[in-house]
Amino acid sequence: MLQVRKFTKEGNDYYENFVNDRINKINKIKSKDLIENENFTEIVTNAKKIDINKKFVNAFEFGIYLKEILQDCETSKIQWDRGVFNWLALAYFNSLFPGPRGGKKITRFFLSDQKTFWRKHLVRLRWEMCSQFGDLSSCLFSKEVNNWSDLEEQVTSSPLMISSDKILETIAKFYYRKINQFEGNVIFKRTDSTAIRELMQELYSLNLNFDLQRMTVNQILELKPIKSNFSHWLDK
Repeated sequence: MLQVRKFTKEGNDYYENFVNDRINKINKIKSKDLIENENFTEIVTNAKKIDINKKFVNAFEFGIYLKEILQDCETSKIQWDRGVFNWLALAYFNSLFPGPRGGKKITRFFLSDQKTFWRKHLVRLRWEMCSQFGDLSSCLFSKEVNNWSDLEEQVTSSPLMISSDKILETIAKFYYRKINQFEGNVIFKRTDSTAIRELMQELYSLNLNFDLQRMTVNQILELKPIKSNFSHWLDK
């Protein structure tokens, strides 16, 4: 078991070089030279120890694990600390890199100072959504740890979709079927992924006249445009 640490500013720079080396298939910097290096890292107060060899059935189990190891930390101190999430990305780098189709976008593995890209990061996003929504976030993270699914991409890029647990639960009712504690299936295929985009567009339009964040799931489902155009998904 390993104590959770975070990169210092210099450590973040070295980690960025490490990620770029892997993207370019160079192995000059070794993870073992960074992971517990006291010149580049500091211990995260109140974080639980982690098993860096742990395997996860999917990104949801990974997110719940991240939530649990950081749950005793002050959220205000860690949520914008890129050193924490870059260090965790290094700790699980072999599980995260590369993507299932060889994806190597640096924003998936490295948090820069540009916060507009922080919801692209495979560690911080899973921690944020699982901390905010708990079990409801399972609909977003049903794929492998290193897989960035279409549902995850579209929903988490929309402020409205992740502004309310009721809105996320509505999405899950249409497109996600839970199997067990961690696993479930997104029922639309990539070829008909316009379904989620159309639902999101409809929800944005309805939010102009209805306060969706304050409505129950059943109230949202009963709105005429939703009931008319999307209720058939409930039977699939």
